This record gives sequence, C-alpha cells and structure tokens, in this order.
Amino acid sequence: MQKTALFFLTFFFFICTAGISFAANSMGNSYPENSDNFFPGSEALPEPSKKQPCAKLDSNGKELSDFAVKWAMVRDNFTGLVWEVKDSQDGVKDYSNLHDSDNIYGWYNSNPAANGGNPGLLWSETNGENFINELNSTWFGGHDDWRLPTIQELSTIIESRVPDPSIKKGYFPATMPSGYWSSTTCASYPHSAWLVYFNGGDVEHDHKSYGYYLRAVRNSAKDNPKGE
Repeated sequence: MQKTALFFLTFFFFICTAGISFAANSMGNSYPENSDNFFPGSEALPEPSKKQPCAKLDSNGKELSDFAVKWAMVRDNFTGLVWEVKDSQDGVKDYSNLHDSDNIYGWYNSNPAANGGNPGLLWSETNGENFINELNSTWFGGHDDWRLPTIQELSTIIESRVPDPSIKKGYFPATMPSGYWSSTTCASYPHSAWLVYFNGGDVEHDHKSYGYYLRAVRNSAKDNPKGE
C-alpha cells in the first residue's frame, strides 16, 4: 500500500514538473525573453518619480500632477516606458484621430528583420505600420521614436485583479476591454502575432489579418525632443 502511494506521489510530481517545464519552453519558443537590459531607461528616472507607479504627461512630455484630469501620455516609473493615452471612447471609429480608442487595425510590418517572416495583411491605411508612421510624422509628444510594444512590454501594464478593462484605469482611460496587438510575431506560427486581452489580462496569439486595438510606446531614455 505504501509503495503504491509512493508511486502515485512520484508520478504526480513528475507530471507537475514536466508541465511547468513544457509551459516555460513553449513560451520561450514563442518569443524571446530578452532579459538583458530589458527596460533600459528606468534607471535614468529620478528617485522621487519611482515612488509613484506612473506619471501623467502632457502633450509636450511635461510631468503633471497625479490629480490632472487631462493628459496625453503615461510614463511607467518601473519600466521607464512612456505609453500613448487613448481618448474619444464613443463607439465610433475616427481614423483622423490617431488616439481614438475605437479604432482597430490589422497587424502589418513590412520590415523583414522585424516581422518574423510574415508581414501580415496590408489593411489599406488602417494597419499597425501606418499608425506608427503617422504618429511619428506628427512628432506626438515631441518625439518620433514611437513603436508598437513587444509582448513582454505590453504585459507589464496588465492589472489582472481589476475588472474590465484590466489596466490602471486612473492612468489609462478609454481602454477597450479587448485585444491589443504587440509587435511580437509568434515564432511557431509566423502568420500570427501576440496580443494582450484587457478583459482579464490573457496573453494569446491570433492571425495577423484580424483587427485589434493598438497602443504605442516609446522609451523615455531616448529623449530627443523635436528640433534638438
């Protein structure tokens, strides 16, 4: 009887550890961990800033009071990343407003070195590459180095304990409780890319031809204001 119990206990332990290993390997094969200097820029932030999880910024990148009722960007004081803030959540798409939270886009990246071997579907003007190009051509926030976040970066703003949308609502208003594209292609299925669902915080991949929401990001350490 004791030998039988010991056998099942050993078998159960093996399955659990194997499962953990498989999960870790499958995730690692899907996108790189890239742990070396993963969030460069956070070390450049002043210590007082790190006491707050995030900072609201105006359209020129100036830090605002935490009680500000209108802001254009949010800086995550842990990662040093600066995020675009969405607006105009009224159920109506308006592609003339790059920050309209209702706008959806197909995943598209024409750069062979960054698209995982599959550029995605060119959705006329409503695709991720055009969105980023337009954002940079207008020098949003005084910068032209905006991009789509990696799946690791996008995952850092998930608040899974918060009801839909699963994000810090006090800093990220007008967030849709749905999927947001990352820039990361799924290694096992190059026709798919990774995204975060902000209605629970799940991380999954889907076909690049499908339409999801976008949120741009930049690294605050690369501060090259317009005209300098």
